[in-house]
Amino acid sequence: MEWTVRDCLYRAPNEIDALLARGKQRDKHEVSYVLHAIHAYTGRRRGEIRRLRWADLELGQGGIWARSLKQSRQSAETK
Repeated sequence: MEWTVRDCLYRAPNEIDALLARGKQRDKHEVSYVLHAIHAYTGRRRGEIRRLRWADLELGQGGIWARSLKQSRQSAETK
């Protein structure tokens, strides 16, 4: 079987589900599952996930806004 670059970089949805289910069994805090799931399904970086606010979730449209400091540690965020 020949591997492509994509095969090495990305997991299939069923593999992601299996990894998250295993992690959920081992998690000590319920929020851990949510944080890992956001990263797994959206590819958001840790800093973007930590800056999430309830207003950033668009549940009706199935979207999440990401906040970033854009290459600086200034207080100005972009959305």
